[in-house]
Amino acid sequence: SVFPFVGYIPFGPISITIIHIPVLIGAYKYKTFGGFVMGLAFGISSFLIGVIRPQTIMDAFFINPLVSILPRVLFGTLAGLLFSLNSKDNDLFSGFICIVTTLIHTILVMSSLYMCYLPDVLNMYPGVSLISFISLFLINGLLEGIVGAIITVIVIRLIRKQRKK
Repeated sequence: SVFPFVGYIPFGPISITIIHIPVLIGAYKYKTFGGFVMGLAFGISSFLIGVIRPQTIMDAFFINPLVSILPRVLFGTLAGLLFSLNSKDNDLFSGFICIVTTLIHTILVMSSLYMCYLPDVLNMYPGVSLISFISLFLINGLLEGIVGAIITVIVIRLIRKQRKK
C-alpha cells in the first residue's frame, strides 16, 4: 500500500502530514485536554511508523519518543490552550493558531532531531547544508500549516453550525 498509515504522505526524504488536522480539530473542540490526547495519538502513530513500517529515510529517527511523541503532545496541548483563548471563535485567529502551532510543531521536531541525531541526519544527505535542510522542513511546515488552517477553519464552521441547531 502506498499510504500504509493514513495521514502521512511520503515525499522524498520527508513525509507531508495531514494527520495534524484532526489534532487541530480536537484541540478546537476539546481544548487543552483534547489537544493533548490527539497530539499523543499523533505521536504514537509517528513512533509506530518508525518501528513497524518506515516510509521515508527519516522515519527511522522517529523510534525515539523525544522526536516522535513529545513534540506532537506539546503541539496538541499548545493548540488546545490557544483555542481556549479564542473566546469569540474568530476564524482569522483560528487560522492563525493552526499555522503558528503547526510551525512550532515543525520547529520542535527539528530541534529534537538536531539534539538527538544531527550528525546522522547530515551524513544521510552529503552536500546538503544544514540551512538547506532546515529550510526544507520549515517550508513543509508552513505548507502543512496553511492547508491545516483552511481545512480546520472549514470544519470549525461546521461544528459551530451544528452547535446552533
